[in-house]
Amino acid sequence: MFGLFCFGKGKKKPARSEQTFACDEVLASMREQCRIVEAKLIRALEERDAAIKLRAKAAETMVAMHEKIKIVQAARDDTEKKAAELDGRLKEVSHGRDVLSSTVSRLLGELDTASTELKEVTAALFQAREALDKRYLGSERTSSADAYMGVLDGVGKPLAGYDDASDGGGKNSTPAKNNGDRKAFTVGGAGGYRPSKLPVAKTDGGDIYDLPLTGEGPRFQVYGIDQRDALRQVFFDVETTGLSHRQGHRIVEVAAIEMRDRCFTGKRIHFYIDPEMPVDPRAERVHGLSNSFLRGKPKFAQIADELCDFIHGAELVAHNASFDVGFMNAELSRLCLPEVEKQCRVLDTLKLARKLHPNKKNSLDALCERYGVSNGQRNLHGAMLDAELLAKVYLEMTVAKAAKVIEFFS
Repeated sequence: MFGLFCFGKGKKKPARSEQTFACDEVLASMREQCRIVEAKLIRALEERDAAIKLRAKAAETMVAMHEKIKIVQAARDDTEKKAAELDGRLKEVSHGRDVLSSTVSRLLGELDTASTELKEVTAALFQAREALDKRYLGSERTSSADAYMGVLDGVGKPLAGYDDASDGGGKNSTPAKNNGDRKAFTVGGAGGYRPSKLPVAKTDGGDIYDLPLTGEGPRFQVYGIDQRDALRQVFFDVETTGLSHRQGHRIVEVAAIEMRDRCFTGKRIHFYIDPEMPVDPRAERVHGLSNSFLRGKPKFAQIADELCDFIHGAELVAHNASFDVGFMNAELSRLCLPEVEKQCRVLDTLKLARKLHPNKKNSLDALCERYGVSNGQRNLHGAMLDAELLAKVYLEMTVAKAAKVIEFFS
């Protein structure tokens, strides 16, 4: 036993063959290839998972796109429907425009015919009146028909020598003060005949009359003034640093509102102005415009052109116009610009109110109260507010004249 152990212990191991080494190398190579394949397999699995996620996301995006496509298609259908409706309305409007155009053309033709007939009837009436005068009064009179037809034909003259009262000859007529730049005259004597003259106001010397300012075209060139311009009025007001421009006071606020044919056009201008001098405390208590507020506002020279363009050729209406126009002229003279009277006509509503309401208070507040024009918001004077109130008061003051103009031409 012991000998066998010793014999076995001392035995040498057999040497490895070349085939064994070759097998080991092949085995190692295969293991390396297995690791490479395993890494590729892991990477492929990861790419597969990413592809699955991307496909799921693409599916979601596709669903969302389908929803958006449905919305866009619905919007397109709605737009097409609205376009069809608008096309139908456009056709209706076009048809209405054609009908309106034909109606306007027809009415214009009827108006021309009526105007011609009115001329003929008016001439016949005046001729009949003159024939009656000659028959019953036995006196030759100035032809009122010729005078009136001359006005319609654009060669009208102030009828200062024509009265046509029952005393014969018309010598009772006396010149009256002009209402702005419009020619006016008084008619004396009871029962005076007034064919084409409409009353403006009552005075001690009689009624003040004026020719109606209405119509279009060259036949309304009366007294050398285009009466279409006379129908454009600008209601005007200013606020100042003090009471007198002769003491060097300046304008701090100006506003103007346009009216045509007794209707507001919506055109208006309004400026706060840096007077380049301190505001008198008494004036500030009236309009509430302080030196700090006005500092940095435009100077009058910067707004003068726009203001003059706005009032040019119109009838400028102001309450106590000598105050507003005096300050305007003082500002314009500093810029070597024409004075207001050379740019437009001026109507003073204070003078008109004094003729209509003698021996009564005729301030703007008093007139508002008299004619029922609301002025509750007028805690302080303001150019724009005062111009609006003046325009409303003027419409109420002259409503009788306007009604008689409309009645006459009807």
